[in-house]
Parts: sequence; structure tokens; C-alpha cells
Amino acid sequence: APLLMKLLSIVGTIAMFLYPAVKSTGILDLNDSQFGIYVGATIHEVAQVVAVGGTYGGDVSNYVPAEILSRLNKRVAR
Repeated sequence: APLLMKLLSIVGTIAMFLYPAVKSTGILDLNDSQFGIYVGATIHEVAQVVAVGGTYGGDVSNYVPAEILSRLNKRVAR
């Protein structure tokens, strides 16, 4: 389990820098709200998700916390 947590942290850090670059190139054809949901659903650590959302502001930063809280709420409900 400790190795898995380290791996999640490394992958999340890479995604934190990679996702904004991918969005700016237009590879992912997502609007801001879709990108916010995508980021919130695919990056594990809350701080990394908020960092990506804060980079864009607007709809991205509005949807990111909602998506991550929704994901956390599903974990608690189990």
C-alpha cells in the first residue's frame, strides 16, 4: 500500500503539469466545466486537483471542488 500511495502521488504530480498543457494544445476538446469535472475525477490528491483548477479559474475552478467532494462523498457512503 505505501508503494501505491507513492505512485499515486507521482502520477498526480505529473498530471498536475500535463493536464493544463494538454488542454491548451486542444488535444482534449473539452469546455471549462467538462475539464473541471475531468480533472476532479482523475487526479487523486485534493491539493493537486485544486492547483490545476486554480490555474484556469472560472468554470474549471467551480467544477473541480464539486467533483472531488462528490468523489469523496461516494467513498464515505460505502
